[in-house]
Amino acid sequence: MLISILVATVALFVIGVLALAVSAGPIILLHPQRCTPEGLRKSGKRAYPDDLSLPSEPFIVQTQDNLTLRGWIIPPCAVSGGNRAHRGTVIFLHGVGECKSQGLPLANLLFKNGYTTVLVDFRAHGESDGDICTYGYREKDDLRRIIDELELRVGSVQPLVLMGISMGAAIALQTAAIEPRIKGVIAEASFIDLKTAVLEYEYKTIRLRSRLLQTIILRRAERYANFSAEEVSPLSAVRKIGVPILFIHGTDDPRVPYKASELLFQHAAGPKELFVVQGAHHTDVWKVAGTEYEQRLLRFLEKISA
Repeated sequence: MLISILVATVALFVIGVLALAVSAGPIILLHPQRCTPEGLRKSGKRAYPDDLSLPSEPFIVQTQDNLTLRGWIIPPCAVSGGNRAHRGTVIFLHGVGECKSQGLPLANLLFKNGYTTVLVDFRAHGESDGDICTYGYREKDDLRRIIDELELRVGSVQPLVLMGISMGAAIALQTAAIEPRIKGVIAEASFIDLKTAVLEYEYKTIRLRSRLLQTIILRRAERYANFSAEEVSPLSAVRKIGVPILFIHGTDDPRVPYKASELLFQHAAGPKELFVVQGAHHTDVWKVAGTEYEQRLLRFLEKISA
């Protein structure tokens, strides 16, 4: 009798967890938690360019569906005579639930080395409009609009490189597959496709990898947001990219296994490098690798700008 009660209790608990995952999964997927520079500053973090004594200009872009994206343009440091050396432009692409402030350490590094840095909040993130995130399905078109506006604002942006972390890396790869103005990509901790990312998230939250649950969550999300999860695939994108790609990943990443970057590296069609950092987790690769991380980034950029 007691065993029957225990079995029934466990079964009800599992059913409850699965029901919650089915109902909440699409909401969590499409509506990430929003952080803003203002919120980060209130928590004591450096969140604006002036927190690092960096010059900046506001940057606003209208998307195809009339959302406003907000960001900053950070020019390189002035050299002799007050002129600014321009070795190229890097657009930084933040991760899910993050905002443009995530790119400030990179902007600080690039500022000192002659590169213009552009930091923009994706739709449904930071200070930008929108409340639905599609992990590249619409964001890659937003990014092309960003490049259009950047060319109007500053003229020459070449050579143009995308650097993204996590979701930002996935969007960078998807965009580079369709945008010829991009001359290089730095992709840190990208997932291989949205379907696999959802499976990994399932395991992280409920310790279960269920293809059925994955399918239900994605189908509900697709209907709600009117997009195709099948098309969100950095793995398909890298096969079409002919420009150099630097893949970066930490071996102890609990969110996106580093094998994802190894697989992307194997399938990339163009010139490619893979930088795996032992002991690094998700988004802390720079902290773990230190100056080696900076040197790898700058060497990669120098090859493109040469």
